[in-house]
Amino acid sequence: MDEIDEAEVRAAGMGGAGIDATGVDATGVDTTGVDATGIDSAGADATGSAGAGNEAAGIAEDELIRACRTGAVVDGAVRGVKRTVQASLLRRFCRELRDQVDPRGLRLSNAVVAGTLDLAGLTVPFPLRFDGCEFDSAPVVEGAELFELALTGCPRLPGLLGNGLRLRRDLDLSRSRIAGAHWTSASTSKRSAIWLCESEIGGRLLCVDATIDGQGDRAIQADRIRVGGAVRLIHQFSAVGEVRLLGARIGGSVDLTSASIESPDGPAIDMADATIEGSVFLIDDAAGRRPVIRGRVDMGSARVSGRFLIRNATLEGHSGGPPDSTYARSAQDGTALSAARLTVGAELMLAGRCQVTGTIDLSM
Repeated sequence: MDEIDEAEVRAAGMGGAGIDATGVDATGVDTTGVDATGIDSAGADATGSAGAGNEAAGIAEDELIRACRTGAVVDGAVRGVKRTVQASLLRRFCRELRDQVDPRGLRLSNAVVAGTLDLAGLTVPFPLRFDGCEFDSAPVVEGAELFELALTGCPRLPGLLGNGLRLRRDLDLSRSRIAGAHWTSASTSKRSAIWLCESEIGGRLLCVDATIDGQGDRAIQADRIRVGGAVRLIHQFSAVGEVRLLGARIGGSVDLTSASIESPDGPAIDMADATIEGSVFLIDDAAGRRPVIRGRVDMGSARVSGRFLIRNATLEGHSGGPPDSTYARSAQDGTALSAARLTVGAELMLAGRCQVTGTIDLSM
């Protein structure tokens, strides 16, 4: 038998290749208490990879419970990486665990919501606030009764399905980036990124600095919506696709200060038959940023209790619409503002340096 080197015998007796009798490996790392697999007695990887695994872990139920009981915000960001929370877990808090939630509500920031947040038909008695979160799919709140819903600063929000929603306070979509095109039973011909038909919002509809891309169809479809307060699509609000508030009932004003709305065909803003208890503002902001509306503004048979002010605005009506379109006459005429039978309680004014391409119809 060949002679075996004494050093090799000692190394073999330690149960780990490359580990000497002092418990220090060849790299100088202390491996005391580490077995041959490289795992210490506490179950941690001696290579240090356990820490990386913890950073990638999702938001667990016990973490949410602790925060919801005290009304605290759960921050999903760990070293700049957003953790994931399952949409099914959030639904549990809105249904089975709602008695454990503080009146300040479920408050989540900088997280990725995996799956579809489906709250259709649920009654949720506390606020739902998501700030800086990303969503895998459009939240569903059709027929739900919610206290408050805020989806603010969300860099990835694939839409919102909210036909028949009942909301006690505000719906806030400010600073979010919304892009999607969804079918619902409310229309057989058009999709929309946001659906709010026949919904009721007790407070305000806020889209401050939000962007909405209807991906070839409508940006917002909210036929016969009822809003107790103001509708604010302002500042750097932009929409690609029609904003449709047909037959809406607005308790406050409709503010479109420095908004940018572009519709490839048909109306850009449709508020025909709407009742607005406040005023309508289509004006520039304090920084001089003009509102730009590419596509027709339809206010036919609408009633505005206050003022209708258009100031330093750019209005561009389309021409040459499809001959069989519902809006064929206005489209072919290149109408920028279609407001036949409009009723305004105070003044209707075009002020400053408005740029209008197309006709303005104020016929009675």
